[in-house]
Amino acid sequence: MAKPKRQTYYGSGTIYEFTKPTTEGWTIPDTTADIKTFVEANALDTNQIGFLKNGFQLAITTETLTDQSDLGEMKIDVITKEEAQITFALFNSNGETLSRLYPTATTTSGVTTVGGLANASQIDHVIMFVSANKNEDGEQTVFIALGKNTSGFNINWNPDSVEPFSCQYTVVPFNTDGNLFRIADISGLPTLPRATQ
Repeated sequence: MAKPKRQTYYGSGTIYEFTKPTTEGWTIPDTTADIKTFVEANALDTNQIGFLKNGFQLAITTETLTDQSDLGEMKIDVITKEEAQITFALFNSNGETLSRLYPTATTTSGVTTVGGLANASQIDHVIMFVSANKNEDGEQTVFIALGKNTSGFNINWNPDSVEPFSCQYTVVPFNTDGNLFRIADISGLPTLPRATQ
């Protein structure tokens, strides 16, 4: 087995959010070449949700079944459930950002309305993070997942500093195998974000 490349979870990057395509059979690409093409097609300024403050976090939690036979001849440890949460904070936000991030928020003619469970969007969103740092081979880490923002939010105005707008997404499986996300180190990415074409 080859020695792994030295890539560290350090620094920050660029965060993108856009609605999952409705194409039948759509999935997150599974080769580095296809992920690079996906990033080049979707890392657009219109998909950049904002500027990150304090990085990007992913947490996987599991539930397990641990049991053994009466005399200890056999023991099992099996993961029975896994969940993932994406957390990040935006240095900049506005009403339109809220309508992209929160299921009951809508923006019409510059006015954002929040609330009303009957109006809640059930659309999955693609969350894509591209690390600004490069490893020794010039590769950048790319993370892609589907998620829903099912948690609330706080907006704070602070006279002494910018208060970042915190976002949390529950990751949803992107295929029938229950896969939660893909992460890869990709070389040769253009300067991001790219202008909308």
